[in-house]
Amino acid sequence: MGNTLDSGTQVVKHFELGNDLLDFRDILDDNDVEVADLINKIALSIENDNVVLKISDEGTDQTVIIKGR
Repeated sequence: MGNTLDSGTQVVKHFELGNDLLDFRDILDDNDVEVADLINKIALSIENDNVVLKISDEGTDQTVIIKGR
């Protein structure tokens, strides 16, 4: 996904719950972010069988779409 928020969109295919992991620590400015703070930076929605995560930090956003089957 890269290591900065770039207002782009990333699409994740073939994600398997329990086998795969999304790690957002590298794209946030503060490496010491607490879980509660991280949760407050992520908005989650369901669109057309896809999970859409919008991560916001320091006025910049990143969208991650986890494709449904």
